[in-house]
Amino acid sequence: KLVGVNPIAAYNVALILSSWLSGLFAFLLGRKLTGSSAAGVLAGVAFGFAPYRASQLSHLQVLTAQWMPLALFAMHTYLDDRRRRWLVLFAAAWLLQALSNGYYLLFFPMLIVLWLAWFIDWRRDVRPGLALGLTFVGSSLLLVPTLLKYREVHAALGLERSLDEMQMFSARIGSFVQKAYLLKYWTPSEAMTQEGFLFPGVTVPALLLAGAVGLLLGGNLRPAIRRRSAALFYPAAAVIFWWLCFGPTDSHAIGDVLSRPYSLLTWLPGFSGLRVPARFAMMATLCAAVAAAIAAARLAPRALWSRVALGLVIAAGLRVDSWIRPMPLSAPPARVVL
Repeated sequence: KLVGVNPIAAYNVALILSSWLSGLFAFLLGRKLTGSSAAGVLAGVAFGFAPYRASQLSHLQVLTAQWMPLALFAMHTYLDDRRRRWLVLFAAAWLLQALSNGYYLLFFPMLIVLWLAWFIDWRRDVRPGLALGLTFVGSSLLLVPTLLKYREVHAALGLERSLDEMQMFSARIGSFVQKAYLLKYWTPSEAMTQEGFLFPGVTVPALLLAGAVGLLLGGNLRPAIRRRSAALFYPAAAVIFWWLCFGPTDSHAIGDVLSRPYSLLTWLPGFSGLRVPARFAMMATLCAAVAAAIAAARLAPRALWSRVALGLVIAAGLRVDSWIRPMPLSAPPARVVL
């Protein structure tokens, strides 16, 4: 109403912006980490228009993931120049993401914690880690009134997800080859639920594999660990979050619990109200997109024509992976006049 548009127009704008802003902010993050605008474009397209999004078009809150790459961009930039404006941007992006989706309110802090554990040298220079950590904690205090009200309503209605529900909406091995119905160039697959379409495409996994081979065979693994390299962090984080998509186990055996690490998360506050562990796939998609951009930048040949050819192959691959059929639309219901 404030800008003179109806709810349907507002929804459509939010839907479009969720992909475009995701792409823009992932581009900034990819360019920041590689120094290459082309690699940034790869990260932006791979995240903003990932195949996973085709299965979530009815879930605007799941698609609204654009603030995560912006927060990561702010964190990396602050680590480089220590300017306070990046702390402000980090806090703003975190709050916007937390208020956009209850899943990301609980899921994204895991990525923040992993980031702080990897990129901060806690033995030699703790100041940036403390600044980012305190910014995260301090800004999170603004969420307390909302969370307390949510807990009150949650308790009053007796809302809690059962273990069976969580397992129903968890990933299975086959989920990663199940293609959403809207993907144009892939034959759709049957899935137990809408959350089972976790197909990541072929292009990004191929780049992740190429990057891993380059690290291992090129003798770059140990130097990457010493430098706390993003080339190692982001593919590892992608694997961790895809692993968490498998959800909890109903066994209490230590081995079974460790094989399904999501089981450990169910002991934390808030996770008992979440029924879709598979939505960790959006976190994995972001980390994989960034890792693919880093791998492409590292493995790009020196010759210009070879780089152009590689870029065209990657662009074609991303199009085949992500292009969707026309979205099915229906007429909105008539306006109710009381």
